[in-house]
Amino acid sequence: MKLLLSLAFALIANLLFSQSFLSKQLDHFFPNRKSKQIEKLSSQVDSLQRSNDSLTVSVINAAEKIVHHKKEIINLKTDLFNEKENTKTAQNQLQSEVAELLDSINKISFTLVTCTEENTSVIAPAAPVITNRCNWRCYQIIEKGTPDLNGRYIWSTEIFSTKSNASLKISNAELFKTDKLAELEAKVNARFKEDFLSFKAVTQGCFYNKKSFIPVSINEMRLAFNDNSEIIFEADFGLTDNCYAVSATSTGFKIAELREFFSE
Repeated sequence: MKLLLSLAFALIANLLFSQSFLSKQLDHFFPNRKSKQIEKLSSQVDSLQRSNDSLTVSVINAAEKIVHHKKEIINLKTDLFNEKENTKTAQNQLQSEVAELLDSINKISFTLVTCTEENTSVIAPAAPVITNRCNWRCYQIIEKGTPDLNGRYIWSTEIFSTKSNASLKISNAELFKTDKLAELEAKVNARFKEDFLSFKAVTQGCFYNKKSFIPVSINEMRLAFNDNSEIIFEADFGLTDNCYAVSATSTGFKIAELREFFSE
């Protein structure tokens, strides 16, 4: 039995050896036989398949990265757009606030009047000469009060334009817009007329030769300013010295009220 098994084993081993030897011989003498080509091609196919699988994975990874970068770019563009909009909104708000501030400053500076008073003693009259100097915008208004022998003050006003660092005397009318003068004169004369009629009613003797009120032009009025941001208009009715108390009248307006009338 053992002998039979040994013979069988030897036979199988010899057969395997013979096949291996035969295969090697075939490979040596017939290197391009179809079975060998098929084996090589199969090996190449496997290699290509592995390369293709690797390439597919790389492509997928690259595509995912591209999608991710696109999303990042879109997010950055969105953030940039929002930032621009926020900046634009902030700029508009800032411009609006600056405009409001400039408008407020302009309103304040337009009405701002600064005045100083100077008293000059003289020998003859008992009272001193009073000089009020008021500065408003590009103008200087010099108001002088000179006392008479009875101690009553007679007032006069001079107006100077201080544009371009030069002081030039101007008329009352040059403070105002030409096309608004008639309206302003009517506005002021309406008040003068009320005082004229009121004075005439209580002191008819002083107005015996003044039958009716005669409107006064801007240049015939006396103007004055004060540091309460007011402009004063004064008119003389031309009465006798005995009627001094009712011979003149004045009325005042806040500068802001007459802004539309002043020259810009």
